[in-house]
Amino acid sequence: MNIKNDKPGAINKTDILRAADKALMAADAHYHAWPAQQQEIFRATMSEKSQSRVRRVLLDNLLGIKYHGNEPDEVLDE
Repeated sequence: MNIKNDKPGAINKTDILRAADKALMAADAHYHAWPAQQQEIFRATMSEKSQSRVRRVLLDNLLGIKYHGNEPDEVLDE
């Protein structure tokens, strides 16, 4: 992971965007094949299961946190 910011430990924008793309693809493999409006609707109405997948990928890719529980919120609460 590239850290390029004047704040120690900050995550750069490229890494965030890359992780977001991976997370949305984990939520639905066809995400990038959809038109922009359908992508927006998906993001706004995402199921709990899809939200969980997104959180799991973001935790792993941005913070290096891997969890083996059923819900990534358990990790965030710690």
